[in-house]
Amino acid sequence: MGFFRKLLKNITNKKQQNEQKIQVKKDRKLLYPYLCKKTIDDHPNLDEYNLARLYSIENYLNQKKKTKENDHLTLERFYRQDKLFNWMGIAADIRFENKRSGGRLLLERVALDNPEHPVFIDDHLWLKLNDVKAVLTDQQTIGSGDAVRGVSKIDSYIGKEQQDKFGLRKTVIKNAGIYVGKKIRNPHQTNLHCKIVSNYDRKKDWVAKISNKENVSNLINKKIDINELLQQKGHVEYRLKGNTHRHIIPQAVDLPTKTKSKKKANDSVNQIKQNAQKLLVKKKNHIVVQGTITRYTGKIGQIRYYRDQQDVLQLAIQVQNIRDELNIKIASRSYFAFSDKVIALGEINPNDQIAFSTRSILPNNMSTIGKFETIKFVKNTEKRLPLPKEHDALIGYFMTVNREGKEENVPYLQAYRDWAIKNNLPDPQSMEEKLHGFLNKTDIAFKLKIDIKTLNKFLYDLRIKPSLKYQGKTYYSNKVIDKLRPKVATEEMIANARKDSPLSSSSVIPYSPLADEYDLVLVTKKAIYYTNTFKGKGLTKVEEHLDITGQYKEDFYIKCVDGSHTEHFIKVKDIKEIGRDNHVREILINNQNQ
Repeated sequence: MGFFRKLLKNITNKKQQNEQKIQVKKDRKLLYPYLCKKTIDDHPNLDEYNLARLYSIENYLNQKKKTKENDHLTLERFYRQDKLFNWMGIAADIRFENKRSGGRLLLERVALDNPEHPVFIDDHLWLKLNDVKAVLTDQQTIGSGDAVRGVSKIDSYIGKEQQDKFGLRKTVIKNAGIYVGKKIRNPHQTNLHCKIVSNYDRKKDWVAKISNKENVSNLINKKIDINELLQQKGHVEYRLKGNTHRHIIPQAVDLPTKTKSKKKANDSVNQIKQNAQKLLVKKKNHIVVQGTITRYTGKIGQIRYYRDQQDVLQLAIQVQNIRDELNIKIASRSYFAFSDKVIALGEINPNDQIAFSTRSILPNNMSTIGKFETIKFVKNTEKRLPLPKEHDALIGYFMTVNREGKEENVPYLQAYRDWAIKNNLPDPQSMEEKLHGFLNKTDIAFKLKIDIKTLNKFLYDLRIKPSLKYQGKTYYSNKVIDKLRPKVATEEMIANARKDSPLSSSSVIPYSPLADEYDLVLVTKKAIYYTNTFKGKGLTKVEEHLDITGQYKEDFYIKCVDGSHTEHFIKVKDIKEIGRDNHVREILINNQNQ
């Protein structure tokens, strides 16, 4: 019995491993607009339904990939068996061709509407609104990004290449809107057991408004069978409006068929590109519906002073690189009042990443300062030093940070100093005296003639930590300059070698005292290293060893140090030249590796 148990266990484990290996394509995941009920309760003033729909547009709709013409053969079984197709999808776009054909609604991520066993059916289908017999909500507004549920009869038709194609015909739309459930959004598959909220206010952002005729409304009130609704003559009444979102629908234009001439094919492709550009509506200005609160992200810029109408000195925060929830850049900079909500955050530093909401129209300037509804730090959320609530002390804090010790600023500076001492915080005056022997990053970069980004990289590479931190700035001992100079010199030498050398010429490595301590000099594209790994072996044998090792697929590493004695492990494949001399002269610069 034990043997059979082990055998059964092995078979089960292999089956589970195989199931885990199966990956669903991103475009075929059953993902639809969804909201957690707690999110709605926590943000009653925010337009969460429309935000969820915008998230659906950005993340679930096909905006880039061009697909070939689709025969929709997945619908054939419903047609052959004469079965109704219960479906769900996401409203993507609207088309209006002429009065006879009417409007067409493009649906994406179309799946079988069966919460227990949902099945992906097609990446897109077109629904002619003239084929819609009824809508079960009696009146239904549909916006781009809404989930749409319906039931349709499937019919066949002949395609451009005389092939059989299948599509939606007589249809009843059940509802359209946002799924709302108790759990947070599942990134792999939406919980389709949840109910759809269909009657939320889409503001002016809709593509179709559908309503039943009076006789159909009466039939729906009597709760008659869907089949009877599908047999009704005529179609629903509807109004259409152009899609205002940046959404190119590649399925809306047919790809060119094979032509005899390459020129004709190119002309056809160019025409399609032109048509696609016409379909693309660019959002030049950020539109905010009056009275709604909108959420953004950004980073803290400068803290500015201004005088209000009563000639009182006030503070304003500059927020830079402002983006909406779809990560679309809204403004390069805008200005907001320094309110109690900001003070509650504690110490504020330039480049702090924040998430905030506001009713203000963006972008704005110092003459139209905005107001934060909510604000929080996105990164570096550790506990911070408090900020004073007193007006003069708060202004004095920023004057202290910026070292604005002018005579007219003394009352503000003194107010902050008194507040700091009262609240058992470091005395600003004594801290200023203490900082005289230290350098901040700006000072170090200036002395070494490098930019802050390069300095940060060198500090990280050499594992140099700041000596102290005060008011959002890090300070280092004067000795840091001596530690950084060799690193800066080495990097400059390598950069100059690459820049000045023609394709087949060589560069000269200057003498380094490290060559006396270490047996071998290794030259890579990025830097020069020193190692004792091959001490006692001939240079020819070392080169042969490295050549053989470099031919393996696996990466092999050599322990070495750089010009500042920092230990590294470099890949054998990255080594360009080796030598034993203090005057290793030639670095062969391969044109392909420039």
